[in-house]
Amino acid sequence: MRKYRARKRIFVIPAVFIAALFIAGEIYSVLTPVPPAGDVASHTFATEALPDKETEEINEAPKSVEVTFYAGDASVTTLQIWPNAEGGYRDLPEAEKDGYEFEGWYTERTGGDLVSKTHAADIDDGDTLYARWYKRSFDVDQSVKGLPVLMYHWFYDTTAGDKRPTRLLNNWMEASQFEDEMVFLKEDGWYFPTWDEVYAYVLGEIDLPDKSIVVTIDDGAKSFYKYAAPILEKNEVRGTGFIIASEITEEKVWEYSSEYVSLQSHTWDMHDGNGGKGLIQLLPFDEAVADLTSASAILGTSDALAYPFGYYDDETADVCEAAGVRMAFGVSGGKVYPGMDPLCLPRVRISSTQSLETFKQVYGW
Repeated sequence: MRKYRARKRIFVIPAVFIAALFIAGEIYSVLTPVPPAGDVASHTFATEALPDKETEEINEAPKSVEVTFYAGDASVTTLQIWPNAEGGYRDLPEAEKDGYEFEGWYTERTGGDLVSKTHAADIDDGDTLYARWYKRSFDVDQSVKGLPVLMYHWFYDTTAGDKRPTRLLNNWMEASQFEDEMVFLKEDGWYFPTWDEVYAYVLGEIDLPDKSIVVTIDDGAKSFYKYAAPILEKNEVRGTGFIIASEITEEKVWEYSSEYVSLQSHTWDMHDGNGGKGLIQLLPFDEAVADLTSASAILGTSDALAYPFGYYDDETADVCEAAGVRMAFGVSGGKVYPGMDPLCLPRVRISSTQSLETFKQVYGW
């Protein structure tokens, strides 16, 4: 009997205790006032009670960051910016440039994410934001430094047993001379833009560093693959080979294309001419368009084209436009400036007869 009564007391006592707690809770809920909506204590409680997923989203809210704002070499500043209630950042500076409308700050020179008062991109301390512009007119803007686009052709190496060429010497260059020039540009602090950046620069959308330069090599000769491409890779200099696309395979395109070597069009098979005109000018329009389209297909890009022998006119520019080519280059001297026709751009011929010292005098800062 003693064991039975003991078990019964153990069961009855907790039941009475639980009932008392329930009644006390009801009385407390009636007597305790409910905080008004928006009360700080209520907001804090709600945040603490959120499910894990929502809590993580709150923890990922934008935080203040110190970033550099780049709007051309003459306008660089570092500021702390703070998140705001609109979902973006406040304290963003305004950028101005004569003849341009300011579009906003982006995380990359081309592409990237917009950073504004209503849009917070993924940025960290130490990042750089770049001004993006809209050109009000298509007048050529020569108030900036301009972009030199260098043109090389063929290479040889006497230390490897190559014979020094005896003709077209302006187009031939000792491989060591080419490397000396690339090393100088690298060590002198030049910036080598991508084709996306060059295109946006020509349209007036972005600024490039004043010391920006483009290296191009025409024809896709064996010496380009043997000497020039390895030199570009070794010295981390971004350069482009303008290739006669009918002379290359897709396998070779994949083999040589890299972060530092871009293969672009020198037409599919129009590296010829007659009577002072290039084949691209002499062929029927549709045939010329088909040629450039074939070149773009095998190279996997239509960013840039070098006109064979530099021959072009308004009709060849129309051919390029119809084939989807974004930029095309001749051989006339001079720099590229914002506002120029993207399909009629100049390049600077680099001759082997020009010494390294002369090269440094022209491009040294």
